Amino acid sequence: MVQSNAPGGFFASEEIFKHLINSVVDYAIFVIDVNGYIMTWNKGAEKIKGYNSFEAIGKHISIFYTADDIKKGEPVQNLNFATIHGHYEKEGWRVRKDGSKFWANIIFTPLYDEHGVLRGFAKVTKEMTEIKNARDEREFLNRQIDLSNDAIYTVDNNLKIKSWNVGAQNLYGFSKQEALGKEPNELLKTIISEEELGTALKVVTQEEYWAGELHRKTKYGKEIYVRASTTTIRDNNNVITGYAAISFDITEQKKLQEEVNHLATIIEYSTEAILSRSMDKRIISWNSGAEKLFGYNKEEAIGKTFTELGYVKLTGTEVLEIERQVLETGVWKAEMNYFHKNGSSFFGSVTGNAIKNQKGEPTAIIFIIRDISKRKELEDAMKKLNEDLEEKVKERTAKITKNEKRFRTLIENNNDIISLMDETFSVFYRSPSATRITGWTNEEIKGQEFVMKMIHPDDAEKMSNAFVETLTNPGKHVNVLFRSLHKDGRYLWIEGLVINMLHDENIKSIVFNTRDITARVIAEEKMKQTLKELSDYKFALDESSIVAITDQKGVINYVNDNFCKISKYSRADLIGQDHRIINSGHHSKEFIRNLWVTIASGKIWRGELKNKAKDGTIYWVDTTIVPFLDEQNKPYQYVAIRSDITERKQVEEELVLKELHFRSLIENSVEGISLLDEYSNVMYRSPSGLKMVGNNPLKDSLSFAHPDDLQSFRNKFAEAIKKPGVPVPYKVRYLKSSGDHFWAEGTFTNLLSVTGVQAVVANYRDVTERIKATEEVLQTTQQLRELSAHLQSVREEERANVAREIHDELGQQLTGLKMDMSSLTNRLSSSDNIVLEKIQSIQQLLNTSIKTVRRIATELRPSILDDLGLLAAIEWQCEELGKRTKIKTLFFSDLEKMIFNAGISICLFRICQESLTNIARYASATTVQISLQRIDENIVLKLSDDGIGFDTTTKGNKKTWGLVGMKERAAMVGGSLSIESKLQKGTTVEVIIPLSSNT
Repeated sequence: MVQSNAPGGFFASEEIFKHLINSVVDYAIFVIDVNGYIMTWNKGAEKIKGYNSFEAIGKHISIFYTADDIKKGEPVQNLNFATIHGHYEKEGWRVRKDGSKFWANIIFTPLYDEHGVLRGFAKVTKEMTEIKNARDEREFLNRQIDLSNDAIYTVDNNLKIKSWNVGAQNLYGFSKQEALGKEPNELLKTIISEEELGTALKVVTQEEYWAGELHRKTKYGKEIYVRASTTTIRDNNNVITGYAAISFDITEQKKLQEEVNHLATIIEYSTEAILSRSMDKRIISWNSGAEKLFGYNKEEAIGKTFTELGYVKLTGTEVLEIERQVLETGVWKAEMNYFHKNGSSFFGSVTGNAIKNQKGEPTAIIFIIRDISKRKELEDAMKKLNEDLEEKVKERTAKITKNEKRFRTLIENNNDIISLMDETFSVFYRSPSATRITGWTNEEIKGQEFVMKMIHPDDAEKMSNAFVETLTNPGKHVNVLFRSLHKDGRYLWIEGLVINMLHDENIKSIVFNTRDITARVIAEEKMKQTLKELSDYKFALDESSIVAITDQKGVINYVNDNFCKISKYSRADLIGQDHRIINSGHHSKEFIRNLWVTIASGKIWRGELKNKAKDGTIYWVDTTIVPFLDEQNKPYQYVAIRSDITERKQVEEELVLKELHFRSLIENSVEGISLLDEYSNVMYRSPSGLKMVGNNPLKDSLSFAHPDDLQSFRNKFAEAIKKPGVPVPYKVRYLKSSGDHFWAEGTFTNLLSVTGVQAVVANYRDVTERIKATEEVLQTTQQLRELSAHLQSVREEERANVAREIHDELGQQLTGLKMDMSSLTNRLSSSDNIVLEKIQSIQQLLNTSIKTVRRIATELRPSILDDLGLLAAIEWQCEELGKRTKIKTLFFSDLEKMIFNAGISICLFRICQESLTNIARYASATTVQISLQRIDENIVLKLSDDGIGFDTTTKGNKKTWGLVGMKERAAMVGGSLSIESKLQKGTTVEVIIPLSSNT
């Protein structure tokens, strides 16, 4: 029940009092006096504000405002705005008794008694904290979706695009305008068959979700692969109204996967043995080349040490030295004997490289072993042959010298390059193979300078040292390896021996015996590069993805650091287990069975898995499982590559929860909320909206406006369509399904382009009672204004009559009396001084009385206004002000030829008179400027002074009835009066009256 200490008779309308009594507890409704002190208090106020009636009544409303608002003077400003405009509504923060803040909608309405005197204000407060939070949260959510890096768009039932975010624009290149209304698979040229599309739609319809990879083209023709997921959008009746799609670019990931698979295949099927061992010396990888070279299969080798397998015989000291070289230099090379499982042996070359993690810590060593037995045999045979040849050369030098033709034939048909030089390294003989291999003829190879130019600059110093060593060590075989310039501009790799035989009388030359090994060097460089690239790819894969490798039974035999990090299991915990160790129980047995059927058949499986870490936490991974097939096309191991999508899944779940939250807020709002399409058809109407309008048809909802308001209502809707995101206010009489009209006030906001809304949002509330109350107040105000105008007219007429009677009757009598006193003075003897002095005193009194009568008559109604008109009357006022004060007055007018009617003349004269009086009393001005002009279709009177001015925001606290009277005078003739003033900057009064009023 409303608590009140309002004076008797305050409530002029019983209806207002009943309205306050019957208000619901969700609204704080109370009355305050003209100064802002609380006079009544209801239960809703007690619930919202926290004060009971005894604590609140008599307090000032500023107790509900924040400190900043009080400092700005907002409580008083609210009352002033309500007084000036007849109503004031605002939203803002307010303070409860306990100091907590809440967001509120407040309405002030001024209350007048039967005489039109302001007696106080009615204040209605509604708490809107949850609504504000919901609005802020919805705006934040929509912004996050629009700014997401992932491509997010929605389609309707006909698979036409309805929304298109910034991520979609960045990924596919199409702007929102280009995409809306298009079919996405046609727009993006998706490579998908009708059957595949139908299957996907069937899956998403039945399971609410579909995910997969799609091959598409961007606007600029670039082919990309995307990871796409689609979910259904349903209405309140659980009917599918469209689909939401999220996609992100996996093109680089796809390429990387293909390259990794390619490199892995190269490694797997390389003829060389490629194996790796962990730092605990146990083998962790073993390719098919190792199987063939050593005879052990993967199952026999993985997890063993090389000592246990016995394929190489090394001491513990030798093993430590190998590890030291690899860890310090990054590489180790050697040639040694290796042993096959069957007991046979072969000679092999081996290269070891360290594999390090992101921190630079060694995690494994990879070895590449190549069987060089045949090469070794050939080298040994060649060495023995060379030794035998040298021996034979010594033994048969004489015979060869005698048979030079036979010797030359042997040399010239050899593929090796044999050159003879003198002590200056000038060539005087080259075998025919030299020209065939290098391109240079014997005639072109002249002098030491040319020989040095043929050597690559990077090898020049090394060859100079070799030449010095050759010259200083006669008979010594000096090995050389250098690059020599071919005639076509490329460099050849040359390997061989240089022997100083200058001391041999039979030879007397420096002998070069070399061969072209360019092809071999290139092959070795390619092998190094391939190994480097494979190492880099593996490093990149380990850094960016979660990797696990299992055998054909699903037993884990390798996991990278990322797998251990996300699962929180150590590598020792995982190796030898299967993936059931991280099973969360989320996926059905059928789901797991389908996964195994897919990969067991040799096909790649892709999907999302929900796993459980060692500490019980849940995480989601986007997973690709690739089966590796043997020669019979049967899987012998599986490589699973995953990426962490936990955060994305959490965001998806939060989106669903937020949508439910927003729907709950809308459906429980006291305001009506409708979602309209661009043709004003209703797509959704909240329960409060249904309660207001009933079951009106949904098509063309604007047509139910009152005929007098229909065009304006349609114009407001059209304005909203043209201004996306800008609320457009409206007020309309709207037809209920019962046949009655009610006043609705609200806004249209065009959110057609906002993802997740795609509608024009109409917020509205029933303000019928408020409109009726306002109309009654306006009607009362108009009646009071008409009565005031009538009283003013009667007063002016009475003042004119009184002025005329004073001037004509009393003035004439005083003049006659003065004339009689003058006649009497002339007749008296000049010797009667006492009588003469008395008569002179009486004459002075008569003169003063006559002046007083004239002044009073002029102030009541200056005759100059009726006789000479408005302009002359204002000029006279200016002269009078100058006589009474030291204020300088400047008057200008361009209306000398205009004839003013009596109402406007007296209105402008009185306003000018009142303004000049105020200036003389309060302004401390030195100059006043007055202008009376025609501006456009208006008569404009403006008075400006250079006085001390005043604060217009505080004048409402003073009894400034003179200003109120001036405004009412202007309103009586259809005009308006405005005042501008600032402290120490003077004051300007401006009166504007339409020319149409001067008839």
